[in-house]
Amino acid sequence: MRKIKFRAWDEGSNRMIFQHDMNCVTGNKEYYFSLYEESVELLHYDEDYSAYVKCNAELMQYIGLKDSNKNEIYKGDIVKIEDYFGDDIIGRVIYDETTAGYVFHKGNERNYFQMTLDLEGYVHYVIGNIYENPELLEEVMKSH
Repeated sequence: MRKIKFRAWDEGSNRMIFQHDMNCVTGNKEYYFSLYEESVELLHYDEDYSAYVKCNAELMQYIGLKDSNKNEIYKGDIVKIEDYFGDDIIGRVIYDETTAGYVFHKGNERNYFQMTLDLEGYVHYVIGNIYENPELLEEVMKSH
């Protein structure tokens, strides 16, 4: 069984927040991942530490797979896969409701494949994510 983990891109601070025991301290803020009514939210204290404030954040779930360097792969990651011919394929990890799973999306609506354990047969690396490396996302979208 895979671990259920999250990370979040906090748009207010332009920072990736990783989940560590449901709370973490990053920079000068203390963040909390909160399970609320069957959803997960990212919270932090307000300036005078009197109340929690919901962050304007994009949550990304760990998909249960690691790349060839043993880095965890999350929704929103940009992954490079070396195919059998030695060519590099770059795509982003998205959740696809049609297949009810995570897919490697190569920029074209019909150009993706399922992120499964079959990926372990390929050399593949997380090279960034769509928030911290938008230039990689642009490359993905125009190259395919």
